[in-house]
Amino acid sequence: MPIRGKMLAAETITPREVDRTALYDYEAGGGDIRVSDVPANIQSSVNQGYVDSVAAGLRVKPNVVAVEIVNSLALTGLTATPDGVTLSDENRVLLTVQSNPIENGIWVVHPAGWTRPADFAAGGDASGAHTFATRGVKWEGTGWVCVTDKGSAEIDADPLQFSQFGDRPAIPTSDDKNRASAVTSGNYQTTGLTITNTPARDGYVEVGVGGEQVPLGDGVKTAYCYFSVDGGTTARPIADIQAGDTLYWNGVVAEYDLDADDRIDFNYNVR
Repeated sequence: MPIRGKMLAAETITPREVDRTALYDYEAGGGDIRVSDVPANIQSSVNQGYVDSVAAGLRVKPNVVAVEIVNSLALTGLTATPDGVTLSDENRVLLTVQSNPIENGIWVVHPAGWTRPADFAAGGDASGAHTFATRGVKWEGTGWVCVTDKGSAEIDADPLQFSQFGDRPAIPTSDDKNRASAVTSGNYQTTGLTITNTPARDGYVEVGVGGEQVPLGDGVKTAYCYFSVDGGTTARPIADIQAGDTLYWNGVVAEYDLDADDRIDFNYNVR
């Protein structure tokens, strides 16, 4: 297999030199081997994200499937859905708003009682602990760090506080372009168009009609158009727009209605 222009002989890498706990992803033509997660030992390969985190004084932990920042969860069973994620046995989750903040931090979920993982065990120091959420409606791709001071961050003994630290870059999506609207007449009319993805949390969502940007309501129904989840009754704030929300049109406000010849673009970023 060519790596950076060289062929590796079979004896170049011996089995004992390969970290079997890491994920290696060779991209043909790109010249890169991508390594995920944290190193298993001092000789393991690491990725750039790990290097950046360590340089920032963080102690990187394996990823969690979701982070909960709204509700205090019972530490048992698989019925909770942190950030909209359905849990399975052995999933890792990060809890940040437990009613008892001593319970904050990383947990491994089980059908019965949840447990702390070995890398976030009771009695350990949580200060600087950093992890990424790999799934979730709002917080997929975000990084989180324990900001409780060293010496006051003993796991299962001290209250722990977490803050967001790091994010995947937001990039424009090619979805939701050049779509045909339903015929509208008057205000608060459905276009029949729903947004395919939940936009990144950067507040950037634009609507274009015939290639021209039009005013989009930010939690109000008084602009040319707005997104709604409840049949047009209320308008979503732009920062809260989610996949499946429908675009509504105000023909009286815009001073024109839409017809089947109008082409609609939703311009927004995803992570």
